[in-house]
Amino acid sequence: MILAFRRWCWNSRCESSPRRITPKNKFLPYVVSLVAMKLTVMMLLASNKRSHPQRMGALSADSSMTVTAVDTVGKDEMDNRRYWQILENLEEAEIEGTATNRTHPSSIWLIYNRVPRCGGLTMVFLMKELAKVNRFAHQRHQYRTPWNRLLIEEEMKNLVTWFEYQHQAKSYDRHFLHVNFTRFQRYTKNLRPTYMNIVRDPAEREYSAFRGRRSQDPLQITQEIKRRDAAGAGTGMEWYTKSFDDCILDEDEECAFNSSEYTFSRAIPYFCGQDPRCLVPRSRWALQRAKFIIEHEYSVVGILDKMNETLHVLERYIPRFFSGSAKIYYSRGYGRRHENRYIKSKPALSDQVLAKLKDSLADEYELYDFCQQRLYHQYQQTINKH
Repeated sequence: MILAFRRWCWNSRCESSPRRITPKNKFLPYVVSLVAMKLTVMMLLASNKRSHPQRMGALSADSSMTVTAVDTVGKDEMDNRRYWQILENLEEAEIEGTATNRTHPSSIWLIYNRVPRCGGLTMVFLMKELAKVNRFAHQRHQYRTPWNRLLIEEEMKNLVTWFEYQHQAKSYDRHFLHVNFTRFQRYTKNLRPTYMNIVRDPAEREYSAFRGRRSQDPLQITQEIKRRDAAGAGTGMEWYTKSFDDCILDEDEECAFNSSEYTFSRAIPYFCGQDPRCLVPRSRWALQRAKFIIEHEYSVVGILDKMNETLHVLERYIPRFFSGSAKIYYSRGYGRRHENRYIKSKPALSDQVLAKLKDSLADEYELYDFCQQRLYHQYQQTINKH
């Protein structure tokens, strides 16, 4: 059957035509077009599944040690046998940071799941400036909107679906544990997000958090003092005036880093992911999984006190979002502000306190050293290429 199409006429000057589509079947061409488009999409999806039957890379967020499919990027990718050997013996495996670039060429989503007290606000301000010159949109989570850091499956699915409807380049930041996007992607199997993050020396991070609880909103501080006074007269001001050294040496509950309670204040859970076991302090499994995901999922994990190297690597590993970042960072004064804050917040810890912290936060220091090693390899590779 041959269909004769005619341009729609919206005024009296249109000429009549014997081939004009009658009201009875005037929508038929559009129906045919929609059906044809749907068939084309279905054929493309089927072709994509045949082309990539088993794509490897990311871990499931389930509590069981299940591995789901995901692309990996880079010429230096380990072979399947080595990959599965690490997963089968995760706690004993030797995981090393390499210079492999995990940024997918077609990626238009940047995920910055911020580790607390690691210069996050400075990075967000920088990303907002970069959005103007690199033509992407930065989406900040509305912090008055409740959002758990450990998400239920429906929340993870909603987050991924929201991204699937973002057809232009977009970056997103908030405090939440790593989410395996490929597990929940339904419409964009060929797209992969770019992950990045920033970490800092664990002792300095804990000191920053300690100071932050005493220099936040005055109303919140007042409420905390009243809450403590209600439990014991005078304990509110005692808490407020306590030094970090005394808190550590007296093994105060606030500084009891050997506690077995779940916590969101450490770096390991933010890379380990949405498994409740990731929150267990001093868990070898959580540490190893965090290192594995960093190496195989994150394009760059920068170091707060190595911003020159961090920005250098970001510009070359994630140019779509971070091109020109060093110039903006220093020309806007972010560097000076960061350095001033960093000097003021850098703790002058005694050897005794530092030794105790390094013992209590041994797993956090192992992850920190791993990230430093990886950033060093990435930085050296970019230098050698130029």
